[in-house]
Amino acid sequence: MPTFRDIKRKARRDVHMKLNVPAVLIPKNGDTPILVDTRLHVDFPALGDQQGTNFHYAEREDFTPKIIFLKEQVIPERGDIVSVGDGEAYLIDLRKPADDLFVTAFVSPLPAEDAEGLPIPEDCDG
Repeated sequence: MPTFRDIKRKARRDVHMKLNVPAVLIPKNGDTPILVDTRLHVDFPALGDQQGTNFHYAEREDFTPKIIFLKEQVIPERGDIVSVGDGEAYLIDLRKPADDLFVTAFVSPLPAEDAEGLPIPEDCDG
């Protein structure tokens, strides 16, 4: 019989794969780019006065973009680049310690002109 931990691990993996955004991790050391399954957390709208109501909720503007990786696929390093599509790529700034199945990295968006021409998921054999 599976343990609670096994059930939770399976559920977390299922969520990751359902919300998967294919990406290419381009190592800073020049190694071969790697096709990876990611979850992007790169754009959150301000919270608070939503749908015309105002109950004086606090608004949230600060947000550090992050990308979540499957640890079994890759452990990104600072300076690696994650390319998602034409003109959309992110620079790995800081990696948190692995959390069971996943590794979270805080990222900075690359300017579109710097992201142009980078490999994208469609370019990889995966």
